[in-house]
Amino acid sequence: MYENMNIGIIPKIKLNRSEFEIQIDRKLLLFFDSVFPKASLKIIFEKKNESFDLLVLSGGNSLINFDNNKENKLRNILDLYYFKKCLKEKIPCLGICYGAQFIASFFKSKLLKKQGHVLKNNHEVLTTINKKKLMVNSFHNHCIVNLGEELEAFAYCRDKTIEGFKHKKLNLMGIMWHPERNKTFKEFDKFIIKNFI
Repeated sequence: MYENMNIGIIPKIKLNRSEFEIQIDRKLLLFFDSVFPKASLKIIFEKKNESFDLLVLSGGNSLINFDNNKENKLRNILDLYYFKKCLKEKIPCLGICYGAQFIASFFKSKLLKKQGHVLKNNHEVLTTINKKKLMVNSFHNHCIVNLGEELEAFAYCRDKTIEGFKHKKLNLMGIMWHPERNKTFKEFDKFIIKNFI
């Protein structure tokens, strides 16, 4: 099933002096290589007629409704262009952290900065998948407090914010934690991503 799969990954965009740079965590590439060892990974950094079987909206950047700087605007243009391609061609799309926020926002979910919300540490989430509790990490400034009608949650934080969700009909999923930032990649993360495709 995954033999010749092409995975397109949109990286973080950072403005360094007058240059736009792309940044991707090497461990993100290693994580997807461990989940889909025979897949081809391609970093997407411009609007072209790219072909892929899975689109990954990686972490990094902020939504433009929270911070409308140049790199976030450019990232939004790329994400929107390729996300609409996924919707039109029914290509699976996975959002990680910022990517999850992008998908949630696209479907009219409510996101905000929440006092006392976990940031930059390991914390517990409860999943509806076998009612399993997981230890995950968070590196985000904003949280999802309410999902749009087309989305449903499968993972929650203790403060009731949403850590994982999927689309009710389409093959779209978002997770707010970073599976690539664990010292050892977790089997549960691999499991949910494989079963999502």
